[in-house]
Amino acid sequence: MGTWNRYFCRKCPYETFVSVGNDVGMAAATSTVRCYDCKEIKDVVTTEEPWLAMDKGWVPTEFYCDKSKAHRTELWNHPRKCPKCDRSMIVDKDFSPVMWD
Repeated sequence: MGTWNRYFCRKCPYETFVSVGNDVGMAAATSTVRCYDCKEIKDVVTTEEPWLAMDKGWVPTEFYCDKSKAHRTELWNHPRKCPKCDRSMIVDKDFSPVMWD
């Protein structure tokens, strides 16, 4: 079962709900990416064979924006910059994590 947390920017109104890094559910594994074209941080499906991602050393080799495979993306882990204003993103410690599957 995966977990989403809320991350927000102190300088602009951008916020996102993501796992931050690799996460695994029953039907898929996801990774958090920054899409430079959408200017968003989001979780994308990296495999529909989640048992592959259960290995601690697993790193996704293919990941794409869910809007277009042509978009420029990179794996994103906290702490990193806001995709809108390039300031630091902050985890919302008052937000109760959401479990997903």
